[in-house]
Amino acid sequence: YKDALIALPEQVGTFMAAFETEAPKVVDLLSDRRFQLIVGFGPNWGNAGEAAMAFNQSSGIPTLRYEMENYIHGPIQGLTTDAGVIGIAPTAALQNRMFGMMAAARTIGAKTVLMAPKGTQAPAVDYLVELPAGIPDLISPIPYMEIGRASCRERV
Repeated sequence: YKDALIALPEQVGTFMAAFETEAPKVVDLLSDRRFQLIVGFGPNWGNAGEAAMAFNQSSGIPTLRYEMENYIHGPIQGLTTDAGVIGIAPTAALQNRMFGMMAAARTIGAKTVLMAPKGTQAPAVDYLVELPAGIPDLISPIPYMEIGRASCRERV
């Protein structure tokens, strides 16, 4: 664990430097949505809440967060083509369930963004953010902050 921890700042820095040019593409994709939903599970349910607050404040687009199972058994029924859905899919037992939920959202016509570890066999989505393997869930909100920052730049 020591070597992985020592390498983490450089790994995150390298990813963020590259993602800074990608974040505006996510903003462009979602900028005309009437509302956005951010869906996570496990520790990423908390990250989804942080991201929803940041996106809501930075974009002005109403944004809610859902725990994946609660979303699948209720709010997905009201999903429309003017929605944006962002899914957080870490390597975990429920990852394939998240993939299925994202595929359903895209079939319904929502714009979809999936955040998953690089190299994951993800479903077709409108935008895939490939997170470096090994970045702990604890700091995975960092890309959301960059999307929020890019959204603020677009609004000014």
